[in-house]
Amino acid sequence: LAKIADAVAFAHARGIIHRDLKPGNILLARATGEPSPAASDPDQEAESTPKITDFGLAKRYLEESHLTGTGQIVGTPNYMPPEQANTRLGEIGPAADIYALGAILYAMLTGRAPFQAANPLDVLLQVIENEPEPPRLLVPDIPQELDAICLKCLEKQPRARYDTAQSLVQDLQRFLKQEPVDARRRGVLHLLRRWGRRQPALAGHLLALGIVLFLCQVIFVLHPAREIVYHLNVTGLLAFWMVASAVLQEAAQNRRWQIVIRYGWAIADAVLLTALLYFLASPLGPLLIGYPLLIVSSGLFFQVRLVTVSTVAALFGYAALLLLRPEEVGAWRNVATFSVALGIVGLLVGYQVWRMRVLAHYYEPQTPLE
Repeated sequence: LAKIADAVAFAHARGIIHRDLKPGNILLARATGEPSPAASDPDQEAESTPKITDFGLAKRYLEESHLTGTGQIVGTPNYMPPEQANTRLGEIGPAADIYALGAILYAMLTGRAPFQAANPLDVLLQVIENEPEPPRLLVPDIPQELDAICLKCLEKQPRARYDTAQSLVQDLQRFLKQEPVDARRRGVLHLLRRWGRRQPALAGHLLALGIVLFLCQVIFVLHPAREIVYHLNVTGLLAFWMVASAVLQEAAQNRRWQIVIRYGWAIADAVLLTALLYFLASPLGPLLIGYPLLIVSSGLFFQVRLVTVSTVAALFGYAALLLLRPEEVGAWRNVATFSVALGIVGLLVGYQVWRMRVLAHYYEPQTPLE
């Protein structure tokens, strides 16, 4: 990879960015008359010289300074940087190739691209929104310094990556010489932000529930009539919801049961929200907004069936709440209006997700993504 990055630095110095660096565009060349690696010592293959090929998408960025790409997205999604996947994020410059070099290193270390999915649309969404799993989580014996180098290349913000490809080369050489590398572990806030992008569902649950839990403590302290039993019931339920979310997120790591777990998570959210509203003092009023929020958040997974399950769970949860707390029924026209509104929200979110899935299948390649 140091040799590849050195070649990229050579191109960058002449104002050229490749924009489609990936393993398929790296060939290994042997000297003339050199025997095939398959017929000789296996270590001989490591001595082959890597060559970068396929400059069909290359651009002279020094001359074409407006590579914001308001038009067609070009490149290979699995190795494409966020600013190339969503060109409104900023100019596409040398940092795009540095990201691709990091993605190639990731594939070298783990045997897979940083992001994988069944179709390009899902990959692009992951590239734009999510963080890759650290290589050391997939292959524990990867050196920490090499893990840091790889993740520095894969930063979402171009300015957070290596300044130049030559800086990457120098850091790789320092690693090879067993010297301290420039890629250091970031602060706690940076690590939390990366974790949140890797686990958006859990991070969203913990953030929302944490804010509600904090407000509950403030209200309890400031309220003149402190009802300790009521406070403990609400606080305990919120804490249980947070723990249950963490357990479900861990269970969802099993790809075999991932879809089933997500359905169960959607149902559990509706049940726990209903339980929370049951314990809260009347009138509930605006707090009922929690049900449509559950439906909308389920659409972030781009699965029509998940939106359907979440909508049905929200409707059943609302009906159960009215049975448990008949004082909240009020005028039946209000109940009917809110129920119909929940159904409409579910239909609209499901329809938008369905449209996205249609586009995803339309652009699905005939061969698997790299």
